[in-house]
Amino acid sequence: DKFCPKKLKIPSIFKLFEGSIGEKNDSQKLKNLFSKETMSGALSKFYIHGINKVTNFIRKKKVNMVLIAKDVNPVELIIWLPILCKKFEINYLIVGSKSKLGKLVNKKKTSCVAVIKH
Repeated sequence: DKFCPKKLKIPSIFKLFEGSIGEKNDSQKLKNLFSKETMSGALSKFYIHGINKVTNFIRKKKVNMVLIAKDVNPVELIIWLPILCKKFEINYLIVGSKSKLGKLVNKKKTSCVAVIKH
């Protein structure tokens, strides 16, 4: 009992994933982020999804905004993504679930989505 810590400290990077936009209205708020023309059939020209593609586009500075799902397991897959966004001065948003983020891009689930610059 003497060797067990009474309170474990959580690294500050994990605290980013505690909050997100409202659980009930995620889909509606995500749709409101995009204009009507973006939500039309030409949506695929304006976004990319998947951790590898998003990372490459961030490094090339071709991204306006990144949406990150907070329920990715293991969290180590995406924990560094907000840091990368801060480094390249790109806005990011933590979203409640992979499935709601996937609905935005017409997929079942996705861990992250990036809005491409035009």
